[in-house]
Amino acid sequence: MGSCTVTGWGMTGSRNDAYSAERTRETYDSKGVARLWRSAEGDDGFGAMFQMFKPDTYRGKRVRYSAAMRTVGVTGHAALCLRIDGPDTGRHGRSLAFDNMDDRPRISGTTGWSRYSCVLDVPADATAIFISNMLSGQGELFWGDVRFEVVDDSVPVTDMLRTYAIRDQPVNLDFSEA
Repeated sequence: MGSCTVTGWGMTGSRNDAYSAERTRETYDSKGVARLWRSAEGDDGFGAMFQMFKPDTYRGKRVRYSAAMRTVGVTGHAALCLRIDGPDTGRHGRSLAFDNMDDRPRISGTTGWSRYSCVLDVPADATAIFISNMLSGQGELFWGDVRFEVVDDSVPVTDMLRTYAIRDQPVNLDFSEA
């Protein structure tokens, strides 16, 4: 139970012991494809293949992490995740920027190949960049043509932490606004 045999990638997640990952013989656009699947019974938690690396090359730049993905029988959902970590103290703990696609339509069931992406700015005080896929529930996630690239400012940021910006004062305490 719970293993990753893909060089350079590790396993993480709330139930990473229940998921496994491997390189398949399948290709997408002539590139290798990996498969992440639930290898233990149950639907609780999630598993993910991940990498962490130094942000030195990317500080002060906007980056896009993308991959083509398809799913088979996913009872929860699948997604990509991009996180920019900073010093242990800060506005959101260690995360300076974060996107796990949770604010977009769920990828579940059986789907064909589609390209998905996360776009974040890498601040000067970044200490690490974390990339992963994610799978919750039963089923299989196939992903390929994984890219990590610098993009210009015309590409919109998908940072979910911006949604949770800290306000100066509380708002709508009487629920009078829809």
